[in-house]
Amino acid sequence: MKSRLGCIATMLLFYVATTLGQDAKPNFAGEWTLDREKSKMGEQRPGGGGGGGRGRGMGMGMGSFSITHDGDALVVKRKVEFQGEERTFESHYTTDGKENVNEGFRGSSVKSKTHWEAAKLVTESVMETPNGTRETKEVRSLSADGRTMTVEVTSKGGFGEGTRKMVYNKKE
Repeated sequence: MKSRLGCIATMLLFYVATTLGQDAKPNFAGEWTLDREKSKMGEQRPGGGGGGGRGRGMGMGMGSFSITHDGDALVVKRKVEFQGEERTFESHYTTDGKENVNEGFRGSSVKSKTHWEAAKLVTESVMETPNGTRETKEVRSLSADGRTMTVEVTSKGGFGEGTRKMVYNKKE
């Protein structure tokens, strides 16, 4: 009888620990800077205008950017220099799978849905470009110590196809 109770108690503890562990989601808040040495920018395969694959999804913004992450709300702020002018882009996402619409390149709109796959945050976006529809999938993950963020981006259509792996370090 004691053995059976011990077994049940162990199973219950395992269940609780597993269930609680699955609910723990990383928080991506912070100031992030691209680590060019660890990143693999990939090659862009033609399929449009050869625009370099820099859509306005969460992975765009080569240098540095900041993220505010509170519950299901995620805000990404980037400063981008284009033709000698500095512009600030602020993109808003929810991590609950609902559709979000943000400003894209040259005033276009980017429709995206963001959801969790275990501890990874996945954003799937669609944007209309002069070269056709562009689809992007970004998979964002955080190192165990929270100091390194990896963003794996797969894009197709619009300006071509390609994959990139960008590694960012959290600023102190």
